Amino acid sequence: MTTVIVSVTVEDLDRFEQTFRTRGYPLRRRHGSTSAVVLHDLADPLALTLVFRWSSREAFEGFLADPEVQASMKASGAVAPPQVRYLEEVLSLDA
Repeated sequence: MTTVIVSVTVEDLDRFEQTFRTRGYPLRRRHGSTSAVVLHDLADPLALTLVFRWSSREAFEGFLADPEVQASMKASGAVAPPQVRYLEEVLSLDA
């Protein structure tokens, strides 16, 4: 399992949320996403951090390469290509 952290700035939070929920959900599932969390910066609500659990890095890269996904990202109002980081869990503790 791979954790993917994506940073992106959007034009409108409501537009992003609607597209992320409706158009993005089936695309993410089709490509191996198991969960998604969207956070926004308190100083800039249009600066988002998305935290995904994905079956593998390769599956996420396939997701990004999908033309349907690229169209969905454009429809969501992303103002620039996302910045992506891939992480692998090494330790998990309860609070």
